[in-house]
Amino acid sequence: MKIPHLVLLSLVLSASGIALAQQSAPVGERPMHREMMDRLKAADTNKDGMISREEAEKSLPMLAKHFDEIDTNKDGKISPDELKATGEKMRHHHDGMGPFAGADANHDRVITRDEILQHNQQVLQDFDAADTNKDGKLSRDEMKAWHEKMHAQRQQRGDAPPPAK
Repeated sequence: MKIPHLVLLSLVLSASGIALAQQSAPVGERPMHREMMDRLKAADTNKDGMISREEAEKSLPMLAKHFDEIDTNKDGKISPDELKATGEKMRHHHDGMGPFAGADANHDRVITRDEILQHNQQVLQDFDAADTNKDGKLSRDEMKAWHEKMHAQRQQRGDAPPPAK
């Protein structure tokens, strides 16, 4: 499933250009951006504006998984600038790929027919699971329930955002 990469991308893009612990999200930000900023701030337990490997491992497993790629200066901490650079790199990777970007399973910027089939199969499986009344349509209630179910699963895995204050 492509969700982990989307979560990582969201984390990285959310932190782009914003100090982790010192600034709050500007008014009018999208809820996902605020959610990711809250996760980053909560992860920064020593409030130094950086995410250490230990902090990432405790509450941001996808960031921890890619820690060495993001920590480009190899100082054992991920700075806002490193997050921004990674966000730019990821955004550049997805530029021009349009609706196919999520299908590039091996991230080689080439999408094969098999990758498209695999991606679409996962989308259909998710659709079928969300379509609880099996009418071939997703109502607002079904989409909301699906979102809540996915959020609960993320909480169980330990990669959900902290509760709202």
